[in-house]
Amino acid sequence: MQTAFNLLFEEVLLWLSVVEPYRKGSLEATLKTLVCPSASFRPALTTVAATGCSAVSQILMVLDQYKKGEFSVLFCDDCYQGNVKNITALGQASAGKVQVEPLSFPDYAASLGLVLEKATKEGRKIDVLFMDLHPSINATKLTYAPHAINRALRQMFSAACVSPSFTLVIDNTIGLLDSKEITDLLHEFSERIAHGTLNIIVHWTAQKFDMFGTNKISGGCVCVYSQDKELLDLYQGCLGKEETIAPLNYQALQHLYTCSAGQLDVYREKIFENAEYLYKQINDRFKYSESEPKISPMLFACKQDKKNFYLEIPIRSKSVLATGVIEFLIFGHMRLRELPFACRASFGHMLSVGCGLFYGEVEKPSHYYKYRISVGLENKNLLDAYADVFNASCLAVSQAADFFNEICRAHPPGIFLKHEYDLWLLYRHHLMASSPIKAELTDEFKSNAIAFLNKIALI
Repeated sequence: MQTAFNLLFEEVLLWLSVVEPYRKGSLEATLKTLVCPSASFRPALTTVAATGCSAVSQILMVLDQYKKGEFSVLFCDDCYQGNVKNITALGQASAGKVQVEPLSFPDYAASLGLVLEKATKEGRKIDVLFMDLHPSINATKLTYAPHAINRALRQMFSAACVSPSFTLVIDNTIGLLDSKEITDLLHEFSERIAHGTLNIIVHWTAQKFDMFGTNKISGGCVCVYSQDKELLDLYQGCLGKEETIAPLNYQALQHLYTCSAGQLDVYREKIFENAEYLYKQINDRFKYSESEPKISPMLFACKQDKKNFYLEIPIRSKSVLATGVIEFLIFGHMRLRELPFACRASFGHMLSVGCGLFYGEVEKPSHYYKYRISVGLENKNLLDAYADVFNASCLAVSQAADFFNEICRAHPPGIFLKHEYDLWLLYRHHLMASSPIKAELTDEFKSNAIAFLNKIALI
């Protein structure tokens, strides 16, 4: 399905490259009615960059000039990692003039309250806040919920430390183009925008969500809701100083937004709906819950955001990661059942895919800390089959972990932690020896594991 669409899309790109039907400025005009169709809330300025990260770099460049190189920035720690790097890099390059502080999971409201209290005591103003409307994967999170941006703004404006020209920057990459959340936000804070005390900048990465799963083009879109002439003039003056969008990408995005904006949101909504459905098919014993802690090394993160595309498995054991047990189980069962599940990075594809994600310093490329399942457009029968595979994989890992803990009790404390990698590697070899894959713990495997521990204990 995706391959057929890619071929069709290439035909469209060829036509667009020859005819070039859209004039310069037409895409920016289209963006003004895309995010919030209401005529009451049209952005004062729109722009398109080469990529999403280029758009964020452009936003930071403008804000740096707007605040004369000295300002305070807050960001949520679940913002997209590429954007976090840009934000923190600005702070590091400013020799202390740009103060950058993260708001931390699990309680962002409490974290924001502490930062505001500290800033008030120091007599410092907060100038900028970066938030994702629907958060991306974070290295330490086990629960995902949409951000209460309206509440965060109310909390900030009730404090005495907010800049008189405060700027909120929202990443709407994961969300709908016609966003009710952003419309409600603009409606609630319209007076502050009109009086120049609040600027709202909405940006998103134009990627697979904006092109029905293909990755043939890219771009970064920005809508600026502001009545501050200085900010708007600075933004206008900065256009073109960052990497600009390629002409063909410009034509293609304009064509998609002109002809298919409504269908793009239907596409997104179907993916969100499927992700929610698939999560509900996962057995509760394999889902993380703050109220019912579980110790299995393979649990799905708690999904509380209905407008999100992924399911996530936080991997607590580095040994499970390094041996590749989870991927081997998942893809072994998928192949056994002839399911069209693939290993592929990114999201927004027509068919569901999985991939490992790692954070920070890693010893080997195979080490990762999260396994992400990006859901596609499959029917419920296929989603049910995927859920069966994930449940079976979780059960297999849980049973193996229970067995390892049980046989380690006969040995000195700490032997499991010391030789955990070796035990999981033994399990991986057990899985590889069976074709088709059989995750059950055979008597032979159990005997081999016990013999291994007995041998180690004698050394």
